[in-house]
Amino acid sequence: MLSQNELNVEGIFYKYEEIPINRDIFIISGFQLKDFEKHWQHYFSVENIELKHPNNFLNYKVGYVQKLTNNSLEINIGLNTFIRFHGASRILPSAKVLACVEFTSIGDKPYLIVDGDWFEDNEKAIFSSYAMVDAIGMRSLLEQVGNITETQINNFKSMINNIASEYEEYFFLTYADSVIVKSNWIPKDREYVKTYQPEILLKVINRIFDSFKSAFHLDAYAVITQGANQVMGNSNFEISPEKNHIFFSSLGAHFAELFEIDRVIRENIKNGIHSRKNLYLSNSFFLTLQFHKYEQQNKFKESLVNYNSNKQVSFEHAYLPINIEDISEYLIYGGSDKSAV
Repeated sequence: MLSQNELNVEGIFYKYEEIPINRDIFIISGFQLKDFEKHWQHYFSVENIELKHPNNFLNYKVGYVQKLTNNSLEINIGLNTFIRFHGASRILPSAKVLACVEFTSIGDKPYLIVDGDWFEDNEKAIFSSYAMVDAIGMRSLLEQVGNITETQINNFKSMINNIASEYEEYFFLTYADSVIVKSNWIPKDREYVKTYQPEILLKVINRIFDSFKSAFHLDAYAVITQGANQVMGNSNFEISPEKNHIFFSSLGAHFAELFEIDRVIRENIKNGIHSRKNLYLSNSFFLTLQFHKYEQQNKFKESLVNYNSNKQVSFEHAYLPINIEDISEYLIYGGSDKSAV
């Protein structure tokens, strides 16, 4: 890491192992080192209360370090704070950490200066939303009737096919009793608005609920999360030429998160922590939703359920148990269909 001799600014320079955890920081590119140095030197050398803050001349992100190891930092980085409050976790190898400096005299957040290519990759990286929709009572149904009929299966497949044809930007993996849904999004400004529409995903989920009800007369529930793919490439999935291999184009960590939240949900319902709902949103997904009023989102925040994770996955360990019909009317919907679910 750079020392004060190499980066000529008056501040506190943190060693790698001293980098603040769970504290807001400014993240800037190493490509801006000279500008960073120049503007802060000027800021401290001129006594003028109307002098513009150096951040006015720098391209920066806001985030916080969630975890520090000898090899890497796990950073929750603010990808979009103008349209939504949207952050996601990314891994920053320790070799790509250039400096961490804080100007305590003016009470600013510390600055984490990172490898320029890594910083710019945040604009190009592919992120995804993931949902798992499960039927409720399938085992009881099988105990009563023995098996699912071919007519029921064909009807269910046909309904999911219709949803998939209407929402081509989503990938659907369907079993007789559950559906996995995945969609990719890009944080770059124009692409972000087009590709990240979590409220529309809730509409898709509600359509799948209706499909389970129509085909099997069963209710269903969904668990949803979102985050970094950590895999480059814009494809939701790839199918091999022989049609017997599907590649998901993402790590399995977010699926592990879905399964873990599902496990915690079952335990919490059993222990009376909360009642059974049909929608469970990870904190990282819930906080990105757009509400008509901030007060509405703040009200739902009071119902977030914290839990301890058994897995090393990148997300906030909390989820919102809610019925889809109780939240949908408060959301802002983009696209051509702006109606609630």
